[in-house]
Amino acid sequence: MNPIMNLNGFSARIMEAERLQGENEHGLPPGSPLPVYHTEAFKNHPDSWLVEDGCYVVPVKPDKGLWFDWTGNDSSNSAIIPTVKGCNPITGLKTEGFALERYKNKCPTHGTEFKKDRYCEECGYKWPAQNYITNPNTLWWDGFRDHDGIVRQFFITADMLKDVASNMIGKKNTVPAFGFAFYGSKVVRYPTYEPDGNAGGSFNGFLGSSGIQHIYNTNYTHAVGLDACMPDMMDGGMDTMDFMDMSCDASQSMTLGISEDSNSVKPKGMSFSKRVSKSKSSAPGVSAKMRDMSEVVGPDVQGEFVSNYMEQPKEAEVAIGAGAKITQELIQDPYKLNSWKDDPDSIMRIYFIFEEEFRHWESFGMRDFDGKKDGMLNNIPVG
Repeated sequence: MNPIMNLNGFSARIMEAERLQGENEHGLPPGSPLPVYHTEAFKNHPDSWLVEDGCYVVPVKPDKGLWFDWTGNDSSNSAIIPTVKGCNPITGLKTEGFALERYKNKCPTHGTEFKKDRYCEECGYKWPAQNYITNPNTLWWDGFRDHDGIVRQFFITADMLKDVASNMIGKKNTVPAFGFAFYGSKVVRYPTYEPDGNAGGSFNGFLGSSGIQHIYNTNYTHAVGLDACMPDMMDGGMDTMDFMDMSCDASQSMTLGISEDSNSVKPKGMSFSKRVSKSKSSAPGVSAKMRDMSEVVGPDVQGEFVSNYMEQPKEAEVAIGAGAKITQELIQDPYKLNSWKDDPDSIMRIYFIFEEEFRHWESFGMRDFDGKKDGMLNNIPVG
């Protein structure tokens, strides 16, 4: 079974790793990719699973570590929002739709002014710069970000008391799936090259629609008229500079405003308490509507299915805990927020189930599904 999930030009893997122990700080542990199965491959399955492109099932074992691998994507032109059962593991906030967000001046929870380094006195900790991962970070994520910036390793458990999402956003607000939302950049960025042939930073240049490569120096010099594609000001010293808001897309007639309070994208004039998502997409894991049993398996086998369904083992919910400390710094995105597309290019939903439950659903039979729809030569000998 192919361990790589692919959708609309973006890819991901789920990596199983040793569960680390102790209070020492660790590096990212080596991992092995777990097998993934399209929900469409299962002849029978829970009604809570969505059956559509980008929906996957991953069988897991308890007491194992976990990390997400997106390194197969273009780091210069990919931004990823992860969500764990409806909770963003970077911010601890409930995932409501999808929107790339930056936190600069005000706490997204209380709306109060940050102190130095995005410190909120009411929260009692420093906030991350953003709710997503992109270059210059390596495209992977290892766990839940703690208040001190340390990431605590994802680990799989059946103990719901250790489920971080349930504790952070409330059990009733969790969803049964994990998710990745992938954003591409509005204008494709290319790495620049020094005279000796060495590649420079991937955020030092991009190829505009004219085909001319624009080079920026390491101080992120502002290029007039190209602000939406320009690198943003890093925290410290230059982050108070305010550039005009505009889009790289000449066909876009209405621009989005960047709030002075927060770099979250919202219509100009909207108050902080009414922040809106740029995407109408639902959060991953929203349950499908309940369906009639005959719609799922057909009337001829309905009776047999109901019998087997009633005999299934009790479904143990997969909890994701926060374990040992892993060194993973979240480096601020050097580009302006509105240099990214307004909506995700790809949304993947992943259902984690324990191996016992996986074997139960597998026992009803599996379709030979590789992510491609049947073509006109289906079931015809070829070659």
